[in-house]
Amino acid sequence: GCSASGASPVSITEGDDAGDVVVVYLSCLEGVAMPGVVRSTDDGRTWSTPATVDVATADGRVPTSRVVPGPGHGIGLSLGAHKGRLVVAAWGELAGARSTFLLLSDDGGRSWRSGASASEADGGRRVDESIVVEGADGTLLLSSRNPTGGRTHARSVDGGESFVAGPDGNVLEVNREL
Repeated sequence: GCSASGASPVSITEGDDAGDVVVVYLSCLEGVAMPGVVRSTDDGRTWSTPATVDVATADGRVPTSRVVPGPGHGIGLSLGAHKGRLVVAAWGELAGARSTFLLLSDDGGRSWRSGASASEADGGRRVDESIVVEGADGTLLLSSRNPTGGRTHARSVDGGESFVAGPDGNVLEVNREL
């Protein structure tokens, strides 16, 4: 019931780790389908031993199903107070609701934690496959596939720690003007 997939590579461009590549993926370490991470310091010729990613949310909740990165790439933030932070979008289930997560690393991908999360309870929209981009002002935009049709979006103005509510009061908004 577990197969490695959902690879989200991040090319590190800032700091001492510039040039390294980190890949966060759906891992099957010890038969548990949760994010794993590997690193290459030589342009992908060799890779580190796989490690797991802590996906407990800031308030201590643990997802109730697999947490799948991406699909797509992660990013290294280039602006503001969180410059150099690595961010990977992921999706899974939290407290019985389909949810989207931002996985964060502040040490060049050596350790990871869960940042912002939102579920279908935050606007009634189902979410799955997700990707994140950084805007010119440092705002992060998460774009998630809504399996019932369309895209769902969320924004973060604090480096991926939390999502902010949109004009309709919901954290997740469907196909809103960006």
